[in-house]
Amino acid sequence: MNQKQTTNRPKKNRRKTALISGGILIVILLLIGIAVGAIYYLCNVYKPDPKPLITGKAPSVTTDENGNTGTSDNGNGGDYNPPTVPQKEGFYNYLVLGKDVGGGNTDVFMLISFDTKNHSIALMQIPRDTYMEADGSHYKINSLYAHMRNRERRQNSGLSESELTDAAMRDVCVALGNSLNMTIHYYAIMDLQGFRNIVDVLGGVYVDVPRDMTYVDKEQNLHIYLKKGPQRLDGEKAEQFVRFRKGYRLADITRIDAQKIFMTALINQVKTSLTVNTVGGMVQQVIKYVNTSMPVSDMVHFAQEFFSVDNANIYMLTCPGEATYVEGISYYVIHREQMLYYVNRYFNVYEADINEADFDSGRVFVSEQYSDVLSIYEKAFEQPDNERTAEDITNNGLPLI
Repeated sequence: MNQKQTTNRPKKNRRKTALISGGILIVILLLIGIAVGAIYYLCNVYKPDPKPLITGKAPSVTTDENGNTGTSDNGNGGDYNPPTVPQKEGFYNYLVLGKDVGGGNTDVFMLISFDTKNHSIALMQIPRDTYMEADGSHYKINSLYAHMRNRERRQNSGLSESELTDAAMRDVCVALGNSLNMTIHYYAIMDLQGFRNIVDVLGGVYVDVPRDMTYVDKEQNLHIYLKKGPQRLDGEKAEQFVRFRKGYRLADITRIDAQKIFMTALINQVKTSLTVNTVGGMVQQVIKYVNTSMPVSDMVHFAQEFFSVDNANIYMLTCPGEATYVEGISYYVIHREQMLYYVNRYFNVYEADINEADFDSGRVFVSEQYSDVLSIYEKAFEQPDNERTAEDITNNGLPLI
């Protein structure tokens, strides 16, 4: 009897163990199936549908006596109700800022558009010294974020630091979107530590440094020592490369070109060496150091779409304009007509061009008080000759003078 019980017990235990193992296996297979399905859905089915942070005014449409349809600057369309101008499918705009060390100013101010239907991307850098007016005074655009942050702090004292950042970024999007008559879907703001860490996660970025770079600013704890020549820049050296400006004849404008060189190298690095480990590391750094309105699901979608964009269809632009002095301080003033051309060509979400009368209707990028500012702003249109692609920059570089 005892022996019988002894021989039966292992069989029951084996059966129980087999059932448990089989159950665990089924659960694992279900989880794998769910994960694969989720990845497939995000990569092949899911489409972002963001509520824009600011929506640009749609062009007015008119029909003449012959029934031909066109856009109108008067905004009323005559005595009839104009049809609605359709928006482009799969077209998104982003505002990206990079904070400097110490104060709340931003060293990087960039607009990005992504046309996922036609597989093209445009990046426009706006110089940090760009002239703007708000709340009855003028300032450089690199202080716009700090200005909005201080205003939100005064009006909403109970906000946390993260909430304060989000509120200020939304205010920046609204101010810029209203002025340029642009629809902006997402924002992101990152500090230098996040930039350094992301570069390090990628294993550095290979850049052919066009010239020796040496500069020391003890107040900012900025020490730049880079030698000319091809080299792999880690996060710290990459920061030195993109922040160097004192040795250039055109200062910040040339630094913007240096940043184009780096961004092109970064794009190439991501496309050729992205792995599961680097993706995980980059996501960790984004979560830790980047404030963004973009949900993770949208990040996954855009990351997938990014790999289908050829470098010949990634456009690198600089906000058109030129420098002048206002009360002894150097400012960069935009060329209004060329800027409208760029917005319509690369950042317009509508199928028809934005009306001239609706562009900077509040005149925030100009002053009637300063004749030099006004003359630059109203400069007659010239076909831009500085539209470069990532492919062109990879093959031919940019002169840093």
